[in-house]
Amino acid sequence: MLNRFGDYPIRQTLESFARPATSDPCFYDRMWFNGYADDAGQYFGLGMAVCPHRGILDCHFSVTWAGGLLHCFCASRRAPAERIELSVGPFRLEIVEPLRQARVILDDNESGVACDFMFSACMSAIAATTLVDRTERGDALFMLMLNRHGRHALDWQALDEVAVRI
Repeated sequence: MLNRFGDYPIRQTLESFARPATSDPCFYDRMWFNGYADDAGQYFGLGMAVCPHRGILDCHFSVTWAGGLLHCFCASRRAPAERIELSVGPFRLEIVEPLRQARVILDDNESGVACDFMFSACMSAIAATTLVDRTERGDALFMLMLNRHGRHALDWQALDEVAVRI
């Protein structure tokens, strides 16, 4: 199956990017962003993961406050054929400029929290060392992490109004 990357000379296997190079049903690819308020009193984390062999795309957005407040939104859907389609229900992640700028949108939903902000890199992305954990039955973990450091414009005051105590 071809996808939008079919015109680019970037393949590393004989397959298109629509098909993972492994048949491992537990294979997944994910991304993670997090950030802190200037006073470190609030923290947010968001992530998306696609499990192509299981046909699932998951996302989450969570916010914590000093003193034990938490809000969390989680959603799943069937994985789209196009891997650059990064939306699950009211949640969207738009890659504005690869490795430099991303827009995070969580539209109004039944969880009560919504946001729309930009994450902008303040330095080049860093590829961490590949982590491989091998057991007698095969690879238990094979991971490559990409670290990005940047700035965000999350409206903490708007989120304060919907926080719930843990």
